[in-house]
Amino acid sequence: MSERTVFHDPSGQRRRWMLRLAAVVGGGAIVVSAVFVLSLVFLPVFPSTPQVSESVRRAFTPELPKLAAREQRMRHFLLGRARQALLHRIAADEHTGQARAPVTVGSSGIVAAFYATWQETGLHSLRANAGSITHLLPVWLTLSGDGTSLDFRDWDPALTPHNLEVVSLARQHHMAIWPVLSNAQKKLFDPERAHRLLSSPLAQLALAASLRDWLRDRRFQGVNLDFENLSAPDNALVPAFLARLRDVLAPAGLGVSCDIQSTDETLDWRALASPCDFVVIEGYDEHAMLDTPGPISSMDWYRDVLDRAVKKVPPAKLVIGLGNYAYDWPSRGDAESMTYLEAVLRARDRRPGEAPDSVVNFDPAALNPTYNYRDDAGKDHEVWLLDGVTAGNQLRLARAQGVRRFALWVLGSEDPSVWSLLSAAHRDTLPSLEGLKTIEFPYDVEFLGDGEVLSVAEHPKTGHRELDVDPATGICTDERYIDYPTSFVLRRTGFQPHELAITFDDGPYDPWTDMILDSLHVLGVRATFFVIGQNADREPDLIQRMWEDGHEIGNHTFTHPNLGECSPARTRLELVATQRSIEAILGRSTRLFRPPYNADAEPTSAEEVRPIEIASDLGYLSVGEYLDPQDWELREETPDGHTRARTAADIAQSVMEEVHSGHGNTILLHDGGGDRSRTAAALRMFVTKLQAEGWRFVTISQLLQTTRVQVMPAVNPHDEILIGGDRIAFNTL
Repeated sequence: MSERTVFHDPSGQRRRWMLRLAAVVGGGAIVVSAVFVLSLVFLPVFPSTPQVSESVRRAFTPELPKLAAREQRMRHFLLGRARQALLHRIAADEHTGQARAPVTVGSSGIVAAFYATWQETGLHSLRANAGSITHLLPVWLTLSGDGTSLDFRDWDPALTPHNLEVVSLARQHHMAIWPVLSNAQKKLFDPERAHRLLSSPLAQLALAASLRDWLRDRRFQGVNLDFENLSAPDNALVPAFLARLRDVLAPAGLGVSCDIQSTDETLDWRALASPCDFVVIEGYDEHAMLDTPGPISSMDWYRDVLDRAVKKVPPAKLVIGLGNYAYDWPSRGDAESMTYLEAVLRARDRRPGEAPDSVVNFDPAALNPTYNYRDDAGKDHEVWLLDGVTAGNQLRLARAQGVRRFALWVLGSEDPSVWSLLSAAHRDTLPSLEGLKTIEFPYDVEFLGDGEVLSVAEHPKTGHRELDVDPATGICTDERYIDYPTSFVLRRTGFQPHELAITFDDGPYDPWTDMILDSLHVLGVRATFFVIGQNADREPDLIQRMWEDGHEIGNHTFTHPNLGECSPARTRLELVATQRSIEAILGRSTRLFRPPYNADAEPTSAEEVRPIEIASDLGYLSVGEYLDPQDWELREETPDGHTRARTAADIAQSVMEEVHSGHGNTILLHDGGGDRSRTAAALRMFVTKLQAEGWRFVTISQLLQTTRVQVMPAVNPHDEILIGGDRIAFNTL
């Protein structure tokens, strides 16, 4: 019988039945799809919340000890007389004509800001306030250990990619970039390396030539020298070094500046200023980290610094440094440096239940804020801080002396309201203190705890304070905090010494995921896979194998978008769709989430926090990573400028270097997005080596001291019908 005879339908009856069947199937598909999509939006199945270990519970909800009644300070005799005496002296200075003639900002005006790579939120402060900054002073250069060459590690974009964005922002806003050259070593100033350089004029000339070439190649405008903690004989040699720098840099159109410690009595301010384009007089650290507790910049001390500066430094070269940060001194030991936000959060958390105005006191003699608290171990602490109010007072005094140039230490550490003052200084107008009454953090993120598992602990809140201003001088004599400000606060958990969690993003993808699962099986190591929902739909068998092999599975969105550019509704849909896909395959949900395009180990801006906030609302724990060997980069540049293929051994070596140099537990690898055969091979190399060194490989749940079942709980029975519908929909699609 021929094919034509078999399919011949002269009556048309078969055709009519087929059309009816197609209509029924098509209609059913539409109904299933509609129900499925609507259920994603209106009936999302959230991951159930498991019971976690007591240690993790404490990490997420730390208990703070109740503080005994604060001992009254023996200063009540200063409450009236000392403050009035200070105001009288300030008014007398202005009345008797000691104020200098105003210096017009014009083209020579400076509103500078220091930028430090270790200050996590410095970049976001720079973004928010770039329009007010004329000079950027990034802390990028240090002397080498022998003092004869430059150490570029803090600049190196390969180690700190954000430095390139810093340069781009500065150029967009026409800032002059003057990198800081210091004798610092691990945030402490090392006098020995500076001594070796200052003892050799030939070494100074060689270093100056190297610095000139580096600055010129990057089109920077000058250098800012910050040598501190030197002996008196070495301090006497610094002006000659600055002169040599000027002689080498000036012909290339490059400038020279330096920072002057106000507390170092051995420094010759006039001699230091002579070879410089400008000098920054540090109007802070009256009491520093290694000192006994006390105000960081009391008004009387600051007035003395200001008086010396205007007498010894030419007006065209004088820049006054304004501090905005805090120190926390324990009853014994050195102080801890804190940002302004960390200081006010600590005041709130260590004195729970107390009104802010009864905790933070504005010292009547120093006109600096301060508070005390007792820690978990029963040790007393004394905290002093500089905020927008102290900066406002300092600006007022400086303006009375004719000073119009200022430098802020340090971006990301400041009370954000200080920019209402510095913006006015940029415009050469008298700053108003009214803008200091409200405190908002539009760009800041703070962290509590340690580890790479993140959850949102707090949302931004506006702070408020009341001010008392002396009408005769314009000086703020008292501030009272009514509401503490806060930014986003993220809680870190999961840090465990000598443990490593291998994680994979962007899968599952055949054949690479199978290869990686084979390698892990041979090694006897369990990992955590952050899967893309649409890939999971295509490869359900690989999802099933991950679970059966003992691995954990996390949510990496459904289509891998940049969530920072997505609406909240789109972000929720991406998460819910992937969750439902995993549940349809395994009958289990997941509490683990990692956002795509996670360029940083953790977020430092509101835009980067939003996806974590949404995920946290849905019951997820967001997992970052500190150890990123960039296994997706399959080619690398050679020293001679060529490129070559990156081998499995190269990837394994990168993992080893990251583990040895980083403070983290989570290694980021990939099982999708390209050829991952080299990643599979690299596993067998670095796992055995690190195990031999004493490292233990664990899953994310083990870092949290819980179990796989708790981070991947079974679907609730009342959701099984919905999940069954999902399974039909996913299979149909």
